[in-house]
Amino acid sequence: MATIQMSEEVKAFLKALSKLTALYENHPELPVPYMAQLDAFPADREELANAARKIAHLKPRKDASEYYYKISVDLAPGHILQFCMEREKVCERIKTGTKLVEVPAKPAEEAKVVEVPVYEWKCADSILAPGVGK
Repeated sequence: MATIQMSEEVKAFLKALSKLTALYENHPELPVPYMAQLDAFPADREELANAARKIAHLKPRKDASEYYYKISVDLAPGHILQFCMEREKVCERIKTGTKLVEVPAKPAEEAKVVEVPVYEWKCADSILAPGVGK
C-alpha cells in the first residue's frame, strides 16, 4: 500500500488543532469558541467522492442548498464537519417547465406577468462512484 504524504496545509491544520486541544485541556474554564460547523471545499468532484468514502463509516448525510451540495458528519453533538461543492459540479440542472411570475411595477412601468423557467436538480444517488452524475 502506497504511503500518502501529508500536505503542509494538513500539517498546519493538525498543529492548530493540537494547540487548541492542549489549551482547553490545560484551561477548561475558558469559554468554548463557536465552531459548530467546519466547512471544507474539495477542489473537484473526485476529491469530494474521496472525502465521502473516507467518512462513510461515520454515516454522513447528503444535502443540497440552493448553491451547494454538501456531505456532512456529526463529530460530536453540535459539531459538524461538512464537505461542500458548488451544486452544478455534482448535480445536473434540469428544466422541468415554466411558471408565471408577477414583476412589480417600476416608476416608469406597470406591473406585468412574465413566464420564467422552472428547474430541478438531479443529483447522483451515489457520489462515491467515480463518474456518476455529472
